[in-house]
Amino acid sequence: MGELITWIVPYRMAQKLPFDVDYSVMNTFCEFYQTLLKFINFKLFTGVGLEYPPVLSDEHEFDHTKIFEQ
Repeated sequence: MGELITWIVPYRMAQKLPFDVDYSVMNTFCEFYQTLLKFINFKLFTGVGLEYPPVLSDEHEFDHTKIFEQ
Protein backbone atom coordinates (compact mmCIF):
# COMPACT_ATOMS: atom_id res chain seq x y z
CA MET A 1 0.00 0.00 0.00
CA GLY A 2 3.02 2.29 -0.26
CA GLU A 3 3.45 2.87 3.52
CA LEU A 4 6.90 2.74 5.13
CA ILE A 5 6.91 0.28 8.04
CA THR A 6 9.65 0.19 10.66
CA TRP A 7 9.80 -3.21 12.28
CA ILE A 8 11.37 -3.33 15.75
CA VAL A 9 12.75 -6.69 16.83
CA PRO A 10 13.67 -7.24 20.50
CA TYR A 11 17.18 -8.31 21.43
CA ARG A 12 17.54 -12.10 21.44
CA MET A 13 19.21 -12.46 24.83
CA ALA A 14 17.31 -11.38 27.90
CA GLN A 15 19.12 -9.70 30.76
CA LYS A 16 19.93 -12.10 33.59
CA LEU A 17 19.88 -10.57 37.05
CA PRO A 18 22.46 -12.03 39.44
CA PHE A 19 21.08 -13.66 42.57
CA ASP A 20 23.91 -12.49 44.83
CA VAL A 21 22.82 -8.82 44.63
CA ASP A 22 20.52 -7.51 47.35
CA TYR A 23 18.03 -5.48 45.32
CA SER A 24 16.22 -4.18 48.39
CA VAL A 25 19.44 -2.44 49.48
CA MET A 26 19.84 -0.96 46.00
CA ASN A 27 16.22 0.25 46.07
CA THR A 28 16.74 1.86 49.48
CA PHE A 29 19.86 3.62 48.19
CA CYS A 30 17.97 4.91 45.13
CA GLU A 31 15.17 6.30 47.32
CA PHE A 32 17.76 7.99 49.59
CA TYR A 33 19.62 9.40 46.59
CA GLN A 34 16.41 10.85 45.09
CA THR A 35 15.54 12.50 48.41
CA LEU A 36 19.08 13.89 48.70
CA LEU A 37 18.92 15.37 45.19
CA LYS A 38 15.54 16.98 45.94
CA PHE A 39 17.03 18.58 49.06
CA ILE A 40 20.09 19.82 47.15
CA ASN A 41 17.85 21.32 44.45
CA PHE A 42 15.75 22.99 47.15
CA LYS A 43 18.83 24.55 48.78
CA LEU A 44 20.23 25.72 45.43
CA PHE A 45 16.92 27.25 44.32
CA THR A 46 16.25 29.00 47.62
CA GLY A 47 19.87 30.16 47.78
CA VAL A 48 19.37 32.29 44.67
CA GLY A 49 15.90 33.45 45.68
CA LEU A 50 13.75 31.15 43.54
CA GLU A 51 10.90 28.98 44.74
CA TYR A 52 11.20 25.23 44.61
CA PRO A 53 9.69 23.37 42.86
CA PRO A 54 9.54 25.92 40.06
CA VAL A 55 6.07 26.89 38.92
CA LEU A 56 5.82 27.12 35.14
CA SER A 57 3.23 29.19 33.35
CA ASP A 58 0.92 27.83 30.69
CA GLU A 59 3.41 28.90 28.01
CA HIS A 60 6.15 26.86 29.77
CA GLU A 61 8.48 29.84 29.78
CA PHE A 62 11.05 30.31 32.53
CA ASP A 63 12.55 33.70 33.33
CA HIS A 64 16.29 32.96 33.19
CA THR A 65 17.20 36.58 33.96
CA LYS A 66 15.92 36.13 37.52
CA ILE A 67 18.79 33.72 38.22
CA PHE A 68 21.47 36.31 37.43
CA GLU A 69 19.96 39.29 39.28
CA GLN A 70 22.08 38.74 42.40
